[in-house]
Amino acid sequence: MSTDQSAFKITTIESKQAGNVVNVIFDAPNAPVNVLNQQVFSELDQVLDTLEKDQSIDGVLFSSAKSFFVVGAEIPALLTMGKAQNVTGIHKHVRFAHAVLERLQMLPVPTVALINGLALGGGLEFALAADARVMASHAKVGLPEVNLGLFPGYAGTVRLPRMIDPLEAIEWIASGKPRSAEYALEEGLVWACVAESELINKGLDCLAELASQKDQVRTAKSSPITADAQIVEQMVSRAQALKNKHYPAAYLAVNLIAEQAMRDAAEASVAEAKAFADILTSPAAINMLSVFMNEQAVAKIAKKQAKLGANVAHSAVIGAGIMGGGIAYQAAASGIDVALRDINSAALEAGLKEAARNLELQVSKGRMSQDKAQECLARIDSSMVDQALAKADIVIEAVVEQDSVKQSVLAQTESEVSNTTIITSNTSTISIDRLASSLTRPQNFCGLHFFNPVPKMPLVEVIRGAQTSDQAVATAVGFAVALGKHPIIVNDGPGFFVNRVLFAYIIAAQMLIAEGVDYQQIDRVMQEWGWPMGPANLSDVIGLDTMVRCLDVMAADIPQRMAPEYISAIHTLHKNQRLGQKNGAGFYSYLVSGGGAPSKVVDDTALALVYLNRPAEISRKEIIERLSVALCLEAVRCIEEGIIESPAEADMALLWGLGFPRFRGGALRHIDTQGVREFCATAERYAHKGPLYELPQQLLDMRQEQNSFY
Repeated sequence: MSTDQSAFKITTIESKQAGNVVNVIFDAPNAPVNVLNQQVFSELDQVLDTLEKDQSIDGVLFSSAKSFFVVGAEIPALLTMGKAQNVTGIHKHVRFAHAVLERLQMLPVPTVALINGLALGGGLEFALAADARVMASHAKVGLPEVNLGLFPGYAGTVRLPRMIDPLEAIEWIASGKPRSAEYALEEGLVWACVAESELINKGLDCLAELASQKDQVRTAKSSPITADAQIVEQMVSRAQALKNKHYPAAYLAVNLIAEQAMRDAAEASVAEAKAFADILTSPAAINMLSVFMNEQAVAKIAKKQAKLGANVAHSAVIGAGIMGGGIAYQAAASGIDVALRDINSAALEAGLKEAARNLELQVSKGRMSQDKAQECLARIDSSMVDQALAKADIVIEAVVEQDSVKQSVLAQTESEVSNTTIITSNTSTISIDRLASSLTRPQNFCGLHFFNPVPKMPLVEVIRGAQTSDQAVATAVGFAVALGKHPIIVNDGPGFFVNRVLFAYIIAAQMLIAEGVDYQQIDRVMQEWGWPMGPANLSDVIGLDTMVRCLDVMAADIPQRMAPEYISAIHTLHKNQRLGQKNGAGFYSYLVSGGGAPSKVVDDTALALVYLNRPAEISRKEIIERLSVALCLEAVRCIEEGIIESPAEADMALLWGLGFPRFRGGALRHIDTQGVREFCATAERYAHKGPLYELPQQLLDMRQEQNSFY
């Protein structure tokens, strides 16, 4: 019944209370975790054949030999099916999975799933087919499919609303958030929560109790959710509230549940299979599944690099502004001692306050105890004692973004640290090679570009200079990983990767504004396209003084594309002392009320400064094309020039660093979705607008060879 290569191993347990019990142990061969795929369902089907025929069995346990129960469906297999647009094949797979889990549910003896770790997505759906579930107290369960642009497809939309309060069930599905064992127990989804070592014993107790209850349990799972029209109306209302054209999965899932609420489980399963096949072939799902795969690939690269670097136990941050304070907080919260330094005592105090504010926020949200927060704060040394700096394994320079100031600080820092200390700069635009010219050990120097606000932004660019050693890069990557960040290695160049691509987008917007196009329209259109905010609003949030400095650097370093002949609106507003959110006036005015985030309002003064006449409007299509094409082309150039290594790293950097719309998958995935030929044709329509829209040779070659990035 099971072999060394089988995903399922069978053992027997003789129990006084439960009788002759079979333990079906899920242990995927040559894999760190259990996942569900066609092969696994086929093997489970064979196991069920045997269990159905064996009349000596009194009960069945389903358990895992891994540290997790089942983490879900096999994502690469789902992505392959979705990209192939094989609706018939997807439907067939889902219906087979339904049939197997239905057989499990209808075994002639009681069944219990022992959830020893994560049971997510298909893993929870597997467990739902059993008569009961017993969870380890540390375990978590959930249906996170909406985060992949999907919804449950292995009868999760069918069983869960029939097993717990249906309105609670739709929140599980719509939010995608995992639930604790305690929460699942309160909702009645699990029979008991125990220490992991007690799972089997408690599972046997559960089997004994189920002997007289399994028929009742199974009838509830097979019946309609409700006959109450008011509950269905509440479901429909919740579905309407979830409508989102870019992320349709939550709405479609809840609407599906509402439509099937008064039907039995068999009919609801048929509807789920059809709907799942439709959504799996949608562009949003394909792109979001691709993002998941990219995340795994980039994390693997970082993990491999981190193993090659030195361990960081002590760190130092030079420059205690908002960024420096944020980095110090992140290090301390990650268990790493940090020396925070600044020549200005007021700045040092502000940096400490920034760290304390972030810790207090964690306490207020229940993510950290007050004692833990105090312990973290104690890791930040602001005493100015030289010894703390001397023993630092890594130093992050985070002073003002000026070449001469940074070079001076870096040279002074190098004289105070050990010969093996890795020195990094949190510069956002200044060349690493240029900064390295002030150092005697440039091999120990690289860029470590954090994004603001540090606690929230997941990306860190690790920037390799011409003389940077592999050890320096690996140590910086390991440090970023230890801080809970996603490091991506890029090579030195103007703006590195993220800012270089961002400023191609910003300049495309400035060109439109210079032509008289209403920046409010541009913002609305790009936000509707999927960005968190439009380019004018984003410029205000970054700060127009920072934007001017960066635009000037980019214009000097890449004059052919980023040195426009016109005076940008950003420069005009900055010249008139409008700095954006930081002083309440930029492209918009900003009002603060109730201690919340500033709200933007239309500002007639800004409009008068930017436009001589009433601003014009153009088609939504042209705005989207001109901004997205400029951004995507710059991303391609960075791949072509070796600034960044792979499409996966490029796309994840833009998602993590800029908030590129996740459902579009990234700049290079967006080109693939459009098709390289069609994208090139779109770019060529704007060739008369200048070099910003010139096709790189790589794209020309790809069009000729009919290739794609993925």
